[in-house]
Amino acid sequence: MAKFEVEMSAFAEGAIREVDVPEREIKGKSDEEILERIFHWGQNDFQPRMLPSVSVGDVVRLKGKRFMAVIVGFKELKEGETGGLGAGYGFNIEV
Repeated sequence: MAKFEVEMSAFAEGAIREVDVPEREIKGKSDEEILERIFHWGQNDFQPRMLPSVSVGDVVRLKGKRFMAVIVGFKELKEGETGGLGAGYGFNIEV
């Protein structure tokens, strides 16, 4: 199993969720494919944890970079950018 850290920015106030992904699912894959597998295995249906499932707005740490889950796919964050609700991940919430 490969271990990845996800910053739970959307619903868990920045807690870190560790996600285990079977090596066979990421070997030889692109970063985008690896991110998709991390998102999949970060669901409590597949890997129950005491935190919410990985969702839009959460930030995956991969190869020294940070990628925020967006409506479709992932957005690489620049230094200083954060994830979470209202972080520009595909739609705006108007109050």
